[in-house]
Amino acid sequence: MSQAPQIASIAEPNLTFGSRFLWHFVPAEWRGIMLAVNYTNLRDNMKKYMDKVSNDYETMIVTRKDNKNIVMLSEESYNNMMENIYVIGNKDNYDWLMESKEQLENGLASMRNTIEVDDNE
Repeated sequence: MSQAPQIASIAEPNLTFGSRFLWHFVPAEWRGIMLAVNYTNLRDNMKKYMDKVSNDYETMIVTRKDNKNIVMLSEESYNNMMENIYVIGNKDNYDWLMESKEQLENGLASMRNTIEVDDNE
């Protein structure tokens, strides 16, 4: 019987301009939580860890000798991250998004009903 995988959490990452923006939209209960597993444990439980990363949107640190660690994330998470980096890479976009976030936090958002339009119209 194989030994249960050992999972650890690590501290909040060192945030840069773009990731500071993204950090605003990460739920507080998720901040500072990231799975960490050593290479041997990953190798012995590869399918389980890959399923966890893919199905649960987890990000995993694979620890290696000499601190040459690897980050594992799903393709969907990677694509989302790259899209966000592209969107916030433009200072005007970033400022507009921060203004929108502030308006939302100050209760200045409004709900609107949508109407369905018949394809024939």
